[in-house]
Amino acid sequence: MYTILEAMVKIVSFSLVLYGLWLLVGSPFLQSEIESLFRKWKRKRKIRRLQELNTIKEEKEKNAIIQHLELLINSVSKKEKKSVFNFIFLIIIIFLVTFTILISD
Repeated sequence: MYTILEAMVKIVSFSLVLYGLWLLVGSPFLQSEIESLFRKWKRKRKIRRLQELNTIKEEKEKNAIIQHLELLINSVSKKEKKSVFNFIFLIIIIFLVTFTILISD
């Protein structure tokens, strides 16, 4: 019984000592630094969130066929990112060449 009471008194007194040290030393010197770090963190988080929203918005603006082709090309290709428009352009060229050869015969 006395050990539990003793432990509680020690925890409370130690907490009061730490709080007093914070009021004397920490608060005047570190509070402005902590507030500026918190503001920087909040600003970075807000910017990161806006960038994420912009990329989501750009992805939604793309045509469904282009999104599908991009998914297929990126899943098959070994490189990081391939352009869908290059793929479409090459397909059109191949189609035109094949079509002109077939018509000319």
